[in-house]
Amino acid sequence: MLKWTGISHIWQDGRPEFTQDTAQTIREALFDILGTVRGERPMRPNYGSEILRLVHENFKNAEELARIEIIKTLSAWEDRIDKKEIQVSKEELRTGLNGLTVEVRYVIKDTGEEGYVRHSFG
Repeated sequence: MLKWTGISHIWQDGRPEFTQDTAQTIREALFDILGTVRGERPMRPNYGSEILRLVHENFKNAEELARIEIIKTLSAWEDRIDKKEIQVSKEELRTGLNGLTVEVRYVIKDTGEEGYVRHSFG
């Protein structure tokens, strides 16, 4: 079975800590992909998503727009998973601003293992 390797942590002295865990590597990739604003990386201008730009919009359909963005983004950048369920909910943060909570349930293609990530943007 193929094991994906990735950097799981960078210590203060700059040393990377590597992981051999496919599930953990994919979870970290999902957080990175969804948390990176498209255009933020000069050498990869199409990498990332537009979720953070939707957070403070006052669209009544912001949740559906974010869900479509997640599907599009993960289809483009993470081919190791099959998406099972994607939920987005709007919430008011303690600061009084809007936020979006994203929940993604998926299956790792190589192992059949189910995974779940939940992240709040805002």
